[in-house]
Amino acid sequence: MNHLYAKLKAEKSCPVCGAAAMPATEQQERMLLVRFQCSAIFGVSGILGTINANETCPSPSRVAADHLMAEVMQAGAA
Repeated sequence: MNHLYAKLKAEKSCPVCGAAAMPATEQQERMLLVRFQCSAIFGVSGILGTINANETCPSPSRVAADHLMAEVMQAGAA
């Protein structure tokens, strides 16, 4: 488990969008969590022995929303 959290803590930026990692609080360290400025939270599951996205990075959804808006705007101009 420690090797998974060490890998996660070594990440200095969100693996999805590149936002900077936030300093971990004692509670986050006990819970094996790492937060990023984009609001994503990654953690280690003690049960599964895996790194998980506890709170997913919103960047892909924002990009999708921007594409949808562009389609609507383009259709409105036609």
